[in-house]
Amino acid sequence: MRGHHGGFINVLIPAVWSLAFCGALVVGWCRRRWNTLLTIGCTSLLVASQLWLGRWSLSDVVPSETARQAGAGLIMELEQIDGEILAPQFPYYPVLAGKQPFFHLQAARDINHEGSALLGSLNSISQDVAEHRWEAVLVSDRQGVGFEIPQHYPDAQRLPETASPRPTVGWPVRPRYLLRPEAQ
Repeated sequence: MRGHHGGFINVLIPAVWSLAFCGALVVGWCRRRWNTLLTIGCTSLLVASQLWLGRWSLSDVVPSETARQAGAGLIMELEQIDGEILAPQFPYYPVLAGKQPFFHLQAARDINHEGSALLGSLNSISQDVAEHRWEAVLVSDRQGVGFEIPQHYPDAQRLPETASPRPTVGWPVRPRYLLRPEAQ
């Protein structure tokens, strides 16, 4: 997990780390300051309550049967493609279809920004896109991926709902399009 500033919950991890650290300091200070049975009982009850309220159920994260079937449909669709597949938002889907994985879009965005020591290190991706290195590109949105993919892969096949698994938890992005270079 990255720990940096941002607008999404998962990138506000330093705040969570700070709250956890400060909370532990306060509980430790209270236990040293007032080392009584009441203090021990209250802090134990506080920690136990947080553990109880923060519990989660496996059923909350297990994909539904519909999502599993859609995932299987997507993998079958990808297996039928001869050649490499770029899936910058979902690099694990080509792997499940027996193909080579490539870069992850969010990781690329993390290092390819103004002021980054690695700015420009991903120029080869744009070159690979222009040269049609990949037979197909799997994306959620035809325009939001970058690297000039929509310009070089304009032939968009919208995936049917039966081949577009919906995430159970996390970022609610799902594969919707297979982009291909123009037919020759």
